[in-house]
Amino acid sequence: MIIRKYKDNDLPEMVRVWNEIIKAGIYFDYDEILDVDYVRKWFAEQTSTVVAEDDTGHICGMYILHPNGRGR
Repeated sequence: MIIRKYKDNDLPEMVRVWNEIIKAGIYFDYDEILDVDYVRKWFAEQTSTVVAEDDTGHICGMYILHPNGRGR
């Protein structure tokens, strides 16, 4: 498995992974399904966005690093 910075051509697979998690309704408290146009801008604004790529080149996960929410 390779962990690397995402590329623009990874976005459709990243959206697929993200939306599967949202549809499962277990980990996040919202249900908005995202599309490639939305995440292109959103992922680019994060501190870092990386993907997990298996030996066949399939995107099987991702991680988004960003600052915590605002404090007091």
